[in-house]
Amino acid sequence: MKKEILFLLLFSFMASNAQNYTLPILDSINNEYADKSEIENALKFNFKALESCKKTGNSECIVATNIRIGFHMSTLGKLTESLFYLREAQKESKEIKNPILISRLYNAFGVTYADLGLFKESNKNLNAALKEAEKISNQQQKISFTTYSYSWKWYNFTMLNEIDSMQVARNKCLQLLEDPITYAQAADWFIEKKKNLDSAEYYLRKSMDLAKKSKIVTEISTPLLVYGNLYAAKNDHGKALEYYLKSLKGYQKAKNRDEIRNLYKKIAETYEFLNNLEKSKEFSNRFMSLNDSIKTEEKKTLSAVIENMIEERDDEREAEKNKYYFIVAAILIIALICIYFIRRISFNKQVKKDSIIEEKSQETKKMKLQINSSFKEVMQLAKSGDPFFLIRFTEVYPDFIEKIKIQNPNLSGHDLKFCAFLRLNLSSKEISQYENTTIRTVETKRYRLKKKLGLSAETNLHMWILEL
Repeated sequence: MKKEILFLLLFSFMASNAQNYTLPILDSINNEYADKSEIENALKFNFKALESCKKTGNSECIVATNIRIGFHMSTLGKLTESLFYLREAQKESKEIKNPILISRLYNAFGVTYADLGLFKESNKNLNAALKEAEKISNQQQKISFTTYSYSWKWYNFTMLNEIDSMQVARNKCLQLLEDPITYAQAADWFIEKKKNLDSAEYYLRKSMDLAKKSKIVTEISTPLLVYGNLYAAKNDHGKALEYYLKSLKGYQKAKNRDEIRNLYKKIAETYEFLNNLEKSKEFSNRFMSLNDSIKTEEKKTLSAVIENMIEERDDEREAEKNKYYFIVAAILIIALICIYFIRRISFNKQVKKDSIIEEKSQETKKMKLQINSSFKEVMQLAKSGDPFFLIRFTEVYPDFIEKIKIQNPNLSGHDLKFCAFLRLNLSSKEISQYENTTIRTVETKRYRLKKKLGLSAETNLHMWILEL
């Protein structure tokens, strides 16, 4: 009780004295809210602190509070707002030399880009954060910032399927800091690979020992989630469900939408294994609802990110163009008689301008393709016979499913799944393997589907679907 009173007194004093918003005090108050998973209260505090810092012109305070707001917005899944405040921090940080603030800013960008699936862009920012962390004089803080950066690089390399780089980042984390989340992630890697489960249990025991001493919700919930994965791998689905539900309570308290979505899917699958179809459907619906919400936010934010990158490149191109205009003007003033040279420079300038435009156009196209880069994931769901295959395929290729339904609105789920297989360019042999049936049965399905779609006998169904 005494500790809480002192905290409230400190907060009241801070609210009336903006000049006292030092970085250690800001960190202390934010960490206090983080330990309690009070994200909304943390946001309220940082918004008030930000206004006070602006009034006094305290640049470091403005940068620090914007970064914190960006972090909290990212946790709540508000990625567009997160990027806005991080860019505000970036604008204000141009004259700041504090490596702690700059490293934290790059880490924040790295996390938000990772949440958007822009893993290479995330690693670029995390590398910059590591470079700044090297300048931190306090050894404990340096280790903390470095471990944080490597933990996200570990995640990014896992998603990029760059195994060697992933293992380097993982080993760095394990060497630098004893942390329940790091040990839990190490255990989960062994579980996902379905090998060395004794190693997974070793890391999980270490994770749980540390989690018991922690007050941070995510440090408690993460090992519980991985324990659920371990028991699922051992086919003890009752025990897995017990751990998943405990973990879900923690993540709901922390308002971590990504992990809540992940757990909804795992719990739905576990209930299905336990033949509780009613519960399985309930959590499956929760998963789909939250997944749709997150995907919508990600698409909206990705569009904003791409537009911002295009604008930045346009600004660079404009600056380059102005530079050439200055050169041309200088040449005209100095020697008007050198028309030949001036025209040659103008011609070269136009060629280079066209080259830059083409290059930026290609980069833009490539970036847009990243939004829909889930082909490998969909193929893996098809191969494993995952019940979420058609749901995920519809998310990735919504236009295709709409066109098929326009052709025949009465197609069954099995018909749509078969169309999806053909759209992925699978052969009859591959379809028969994934569906555990005969090639003859697959060919029969082709014939019936062709009739349902109203196609002529001469039409090649496979080619028709690929061209749709």
